[in-house]
Amino acid sequence: MKTKILVLAILASLFMVACNDDDDIKMSLGDVKFELPSALENARMSKLTAEIENVNTGLVLTRDVSSLSLVGLDLEDGVYNIKVEGIANYQTSYVVKHEDDDGNVTEETVTKDVTSEVRGAKENVEIQGGSFSVNVPLFLVSKSTGFVISEIYFTGSQTPEGKQYDERRFMYCRNSIKFCTKP
Repeated sequence: MKTKILVLAILASLFMVACNDDDDIKMSLGDVKFELPSALENARMSKLTAEIENVNTGLVLTRDVSSLSLVGLDLEDGVYNIKVEGIANYQTSYVVKHEDDDGNVTEETVTKDVTSEVRGAKENVEIQGGSFSVNVPLFLVSKSTGFVISEIYFTGSQTPEGKQYDERRFMYCRNSIKFCTKP
């Protein structure tokens, strides 16, 4: 009977010693800065929205960005994925050369207003130690380029020379720059 009481007393003391308060969540205070490409130094940004996702917990923090930075973010220590999307309004210039009938060449600079979508992302950013500073580069998104399947050949299709296509040569594709055939 004494051994049972002794064993119970030892187990009770182990449970009391083993319990620690782990509710202290460490936080870090810092900034996230978004860097424009060098060609867009004077761009005006609009509808810029940042998503900061805690990879460990899945918690997503969404913020509208008025300038090119988020200052004073108070985040739980952990690993984060940072994404940003928005619209850039900027001007681009190019030179057009004109030649008259006498062979004289004149140059004209044309300036054009452009609106383009911008995005940026940085993954697996480790935030810890009380403070942080993260730079996320932005890039232009071009939706006009893409992959287009122009023609698909099926069994019985013939080449312009009147020959059958073999099993490895059946697709004619094109993108905005070149034409290609699958070998």
